[in-house]
Amino acid sequence: MLNEKSTKKIEEPYPLIVEKGKNGKFRIYIKTDVSEIELRLDFRQKMLYIFFLGRNEGVLFENLPDHFEKLLELYKKVRLNVSEDDARNTILSLTNDNDNVFKNLKANINKEIRNAIGIEISNHYTINHTAKGTYSISLPPELVDLRF
Repeated sequence: MLNEKSTKKIEEPYPLIVEKGKNGKFRIYIKTDVSEIELRLDFRQKMLYIFFLGRNEGVLFENLPDHFEKLLELYKKVRLNVSEDDARNTILSLTNDNDNVFKNLKANINKEIRNAIGIEISNHYTINHTAKGTYSISLPPELVDLRF
């Protein structure tokens, strides 16, 4: 059963699944014992969230430009039929120190997660700024299932 916008709050971390459907669209959802709670994210948010799911060690914001090609690759997977120029411009704006694109995307991702599953458990799933100065998602790797 898929909850379009779940109001069900969870109390313990469950697996987070990222899968590419037959139609080429990516779904990101948390699979609990009784339901799937889908995170409603736009293309840029999905790209950024998937990027951080694969970076358990975290990433310093100032090092985000070092990951330009990986971000670009992910964006083109998540947003089908995007032009090369549009994709590059999207990633450039994300990695530009003077823009607030990263902060706004991160804030909107985290807000969606908190709204979907509740504040109490959301820290496992949100992109957080760590004491080391990196950004990361603290969900244990064994609970992350990337199916693409």
